[in-house]
Amino acid sequence: TKVTNVSRLASCKELKSLDISFCSLDNEGITGLELIPTLEVLIMDATRVTRVAQLARAEKLKRLSLCGLKGLSMFGIG
Repeated sequence: TKVTNVSRLASCKELKSLDISFCSLDNEGITGLELIPTLEVLIMDATRVTRVAQLARAEKLKRLSLCGLKGLSMFGIG
């Protein structure tokens, strides 16, 4: 099964680590991950994501892995 959207995970209030590498995710498919209040580690290697600025709002995020992403824009990441 291809995973193309993980937006429903935004309702997880105790999720600390998420590896969605090699999933068929794009920018829309990761909408809401920045709302997970406990997310500390997010690994998104080899996905189709090109924009990650919204992840700057993930207050607890300590590690973000974006290996193999093509056309990635970090605009808005402070």
